Formats: sequence, structure tokens, C-alpha cells
Amino acid sequence: MSEVEFIGKPELLIQPFDPGDIRKRDGRRGAKYDYVPGGKVRRRLLDATLGVYDWEVISLTFVDEKVMTRIDKETQQPYTFVKPAYWTVHGRLRIPGLGNRDGIGTSNDETEDSPKGAETDSFKRCCVQFGIALDLYEDLEPEGSSQGYRREGNQSSSRQSAAPRQASPPKERPEGSCSECNAPKGKPHTPKCSKAGTAN
Repeated sequence: MSEVEFIGKPELLIQPFDPGDIRKRDGRRGAKYDYVPGGKVRRRLLDATLGVYDWEVISLTFVDEKVMTRIDKETQQPYTFVKPAYWTVHGRLRIPGLGNRDGIGTSNDETEDSPKGAETDSFKRCCVQFGIALDLYEDLEPEGSSQGYRREGNQSSSRQSAAPRQASPPKERPEGSCSECNAPKGKPHTPKCSKAGTAN
């Protein structure tokens, strides 16, 4: 069987976006990040591949909030904070003739559309591996918290307070949440949960 050839416009995969298509968002410590909306990325993929591609969500996972402890780099004192709950999506994009690319996307659990936001993030991360919006991935925010956004502006910043920060006490498990994976009522169970594949 002969190998499948890519039938499309490969030059569009790496073509930079017009300045009018690029948006900005606020990052940590006053940084600004350039990004391209998901709809623009999808349109570029459609144009470049002539609509011949496959997108698959491998997994959708809800991660509950938790209390974290870190060491302040300046004071060397421990402090605690609450890491918000979020959704994560493992997606896979296949373009015949070019292969598969996997990407992990995340989105804070703020609205009922948060899982969709995580899927869009995963989709964009896959697209960039084929060259789409690659120029915006030159500078990545440390620790990967906003991977795929070009950073600009003043990056130097110090903590405003040297005193250890106090976190609120952990919340009690919401009524109706899964006792095994803590999935909220109406949310899907995590893949490792014995009830995975069903809604709580």
C-alpha cells in the first residue's frame, strides 16, 4: 500500500497571521501575551488541508482545587495558596500525509464552557506542531502556565509582601461529589476512577 500524500497548501501552515488576527491577554506579573483565537486557527487549518484532517479528544479530565505550598525565592519562607480547579484535555490532530500530533490543553473551571476552552487549547497546541501560529510560540511563560503565547513587556517583578501567605482552609467535599475522584455532581469522572466514562 502506498503512503498517503498530503494534498493541500503546506505554505499556509507556516504563514504568519495578519496583525489584525492577533489578540492580547494579560499574563502573570504584568506580562502581555499575543495569541490567535481558536476560530482563526481552525480556519487556517481548513484552508491549508482543504478540510482533510481528523481531530480526536483522547481524554477529558477534571482536576479539583487543592492547597499548594511553595518556598518564596526572596525570603526563603514557605507560603500556601489554593490552586483553582481546572479541566484538561488530551487531543490528537491527524493530517493525512503529515502524521499525528498530540497536545494537552487546560482551562480553569469557571463556567459550563470551561471543558470546551480546554479542548480549544489542546487543538491549538496540536496545530502549532504543524506550523500554525508557530511564530507566537517563540517565548513561553515559565512553568508552562501559558504555553503558546508570545510574551512582551517588563518581566522583572518581585513579590509585594515578604510575609508568608495564608490560604483558606480546604473546602469540604460538595454534596453529591464522587467519593473516589471528587468529581462534582454532573461532571465526568476522571479516567482512573472506577466510574470513568460516566457522569457523576
